[in-house]
Amino acid sequence: MPIELVVVTPEGEAFSGPAEEVVLPGVEGEFGVLEAHERFLSALAHGCMEIRTLEGSQVSVVSDGFAEVGPERVVVMVDRHVPKHEIDVAAARSAAESAAAELERIGSADDPKKAELEKALARANAEVEVAEKA
Repeated sequence: MPIELVVVTPEGEAFSGPAEEVVLPGVEGEFGVLEAHERFLSALAHGCMEIRTLEGSQVSVVSDGFAEVGPERVVVMVDRHVPKHEIDVAAARSAAESAAAELERIGSADDPKKAELEKALARANAEVEVAEKA
């Protein structure tokens, strides 16, 4: 029996459907969720979310957020969800280069932009990584 996966962003429900397994980018590393999984709440990092079904798998990029896991349902709450087919690889590469260059320019200073730039770099790198997955 598949589990129900719901992905919610500030704009509303981005995805809803059955899955045999969901692989998510936790802040402590990737983790997979199958039916009858133990309940837990996990913080998510920018990265690849993979949804595995009997028909195959699909990948997308999720931003940092949270996943509420239960035995029959997984709710992913993120600011951003981008399916692989919607990723603009050239724009993601350009954003990664810009963020990396700006981070290098400010160095290790306590610049208030540093956290924002690190987040932008992580988001752009995650998009490039997902876009290049086979």
